[in-house]
Amino acid sequence: MDQKVWKKLYDKNGHLVYEGYTLLGKPFGRGTVYFPNGNKFQEGKFAEKGLVGYGREYWSNGKLKAEAKFIKNRRYGPNYPSVGTFYNQEGVKVFSGAFTISGGSIGGGWVHNPEGYKETLPEDQLPDIHYFMWDDRFELEHPYTGETIVCPVCGTEVKVRRKYSVACPHCDWTIADTKRRPSKKNLFSLEDYKKYWDHGVVTYDDFVVIVRKAYMAMTRLPDPLPHIQKVFSSKDVQEILAQEFEKLKKKYSDSPQDRFIAALNFAGRLEAWY
Repeated sequence: MDQKVWKKLYDKNGHLVYEGYTLLGKPFGRGTVYFPNGNKFQEGKFAEKGLVGYGREYWSNGKLKAEAKFIKNRRYGPNYPSVGTFYNQEGVKVFSGAFTISGGSIGGGWVHNPEGYKETLPEDQLPDIHYFMWDDRFELEHPYTGETIVCPVCGTEVKVRRKYSVACPHCDWTIADTKRRPSKKNLFSLEDYKKYWDHGVVTYDDFVVIVRKAYMAMTRLPDPLPHIQKVFSSKDVQEILAQEFEKLKKKYSDSPQDRFIAALNFAGRLEAWY
């Protein structure tokens, strides 16, 4: 991984927005984020999505807002405090203990309790800061090597990343594993996958055949046929298949290959349901 560097970062208006250790020009390590008015916003250790571990957060008026342990949020939403002490905008301690966070993947990461945690400010009064993100971590750990591999299914030249499997972005065939050996992740043999890709999903029967074959490969049961027959003969599944195919026809009206990829993805959802 690249080396951390101590830097001062400024917003487009020349306000100091961060001072501390950085990685790829973004907060990473010990440092402090500032409001445009010069007051502190957060201080502590920064990593993916912002403040992590024990740190401090401040109101825009300069008063201490929270001393807490911040959790690295791997879902939608910012990092959030899990346990600590909360102060109101006058600097008076009003809460100490475990914080309650909004549930679910959408809206996750916002403090529900104690009440009044969020400070609503105009955008130009918020720190204009770009935190280190998961994509940045991925780029550091798996940079392009300069090597390319030609996809045996569609002929696309695919760039190779360090310590990462090689997947074709065009036809979705996983070409090789992390050690550059032929991948075992694919549901079909290379011969079958190329045949299905070249033909694509044109008719409803094509769609059902692909979904059924992919579903069978996903179940990996010792004798899957009775289960497969039961699932695909049920009225509910037949209705779902018909509805999904109509959606795909509209969404990918000019691309039977895209309908093929969508059929594979739908098989995964069906396997999770049944």
